[in-house]
Amino acid sequence: MTMIELEVIAGIDTHADTHHVAVIETAGRRLGDAGFPTTLKGYKAIAAFGLVRRMGLEAPTRTALGSPSI
Repeated sequence: MTMIELEVIAGIDTHADTHHVAVIETAGRRLGDAGFPTTLKGYKAIAAFGLVRRMGLEAPTRTALGSPSI
């Protein structure tokens, strides 16, 4: 089976203990949203959404420091 990498656009609302992520594909179809812990496991789960082409990040500097670099 061939894997196709999906390009997505993500919006992230960061907090001290969790980040909430909403994701749409580049055509605008909503793919989902969820909350993730601010841990390595949580960051890996955020990255698993797909290849992010654009990202909106709403956060005070203090809580955004742990956000994954995309």
